[in-house]
Amino acid sequence: MSTERAREEEIKAEADAGVSFYIAATGPETRVRRTLKHGDTFLVIDAHGDIGAAAGTSDGLFHRDTRFLSQLELRVNGMQPLLLGSNMREDNAIFTAVFSGCHCATMAPNESSC
Repeated sequence: MSTERAREEEIKAEADAGVSFYIAATGPETRVRRTLKHGDTFLVIDAHGDIGAAAGTSDGLFHRDTRFLSQLELRVNGMQPLLLGSNMREDNAIFTAVFSGCHCATMAPNESSC
């Protein structure tokens, strides 16, 4: 059974179990890399603003070609928040990411809000 078909069956089972709504948060396997730079210091992050979330990446905080930070990931209650969008200013000086407050799909059926 393909992974896609298994996921579709899982979503249908959750809908049949009384989950009132579901937002499928899927994305590409690899995240787009962004680079912030100031003088001799630069930061390589993914579209979520995370550093080193995927194995084998060259993400990090660098100063004069030395990496000082290789991993930093945002988690809320142990979960990655849902990325709504991210943006980089044209001069690569400011990165902004917007996240939703929670993963509503993880709520119990009797919970009314995130």
